[in-house]
Amino acid sequence: TQMASSRWPDIDRWAYEAMGLRLPDWGIYWPDFLVVLVGGKIEFHEIKGKGKFSVRDKAKAKFLDARRLFPEFTFRMIARADSGWIEIL
Repeated sequence: TQMASSRWPDIDRWAYEAMGLRLPDWGIYWPDFLVVLVGGKIEFHEIKGKGKFSVRDKAKAKFLDARRLFPEFTFRMIARADSGWIEIL
């Protein structure tokens, strides 16, 4: 677990692949990052490199299934673009 820096004041701490979520059709889904915000809200962040995201991507299907099955958490998919990092889902 990593403590957040002053660069992201809303983040209390984060960890890489810290929690697996059981998905009925996929087995265990391991989001890239578990992010705990100040105040205790939990988010899962999935990171995609530039050009690695497509509509037929298996990772997208798992991500959307996890989002549907676990509405108590916020799920963000972030990808590298020419202009920097952007949230794509």
